[in-house]
Amino acid sequence: MEAPSRRAVLASVAAGSLAGCFYTDSEPDGSKLGAILVANSHDESHTIDLKVEWEGELVHDQSYDLPADDPESKYLQEVTPEPTWPKETGDFTLSARSDGDSWQSVTPEDYDYPDCFAPNVMVDGLGLFGIGVLTTSKRCTDRDEYPLNGSTGNESATNGSVGNSSDIGD
Repeated sequence: MEAPSRRAVLASVAAGSLAGCFYTDSEPDGSKLGAILVANSHDESHTIDLKVEWEGELVHDQSYDLPADDPESKYLQEVTPEPTWPKETGDFTLSARSDGDSWQSVTPEDYDYPDCFAPNVMVDGLGLFGIGVLTTSKRCTDRDEYPLNGSTGNESATNGSVGNSSDIGD
C-alpha cells in the first residue's frame, strides 16, 4: 500500500482544522416587515383586528372597519396601517381576525425568514378571511409610500391610510 502524498495529508489537515467553522446553529436575524395591506373584497362590511408583536413587545394593536366592496369599482376597499414597528429586520408575529372570530398568525419563520415580509390581510369575495404574505416586494423598501395612490376615500377605518388600489401584490 502506497503512503498518501504530502499534498493529500496537508489538504486533509487543513480541511479537518476548518471543519465546523462554516456551520452555525444560530437562527437568522429575522425579516423586514413591510407595509401591511388590510382589504375587503366581500359585498358586506367587516371589522379586521390587527396586532404586531415585535421581539415580544406589542407594537401595533388596531381595529379597521372596512366597508362592503363596491362591485362597480375595480378597486379594493383597503387600509394600509401606519407602520408602528421598526424598519430594521427582526423577529415578529402578525396576528389578525375578522369580526371577532379566531385569531390567525404568521411569522417570518413560517416562510424561512425572507428578506421582505409584506402581509396581505383580507376578506375575499366569498367572505373568507386569510393572511397571505409577499416575500419579494417593494413594500419593504417603499413602505412609507403606501397606499399606492395616496387616496383617502374611505374614512370609516379607525387608523391608517385608507384608499382603493388594484395593486395588492408586486
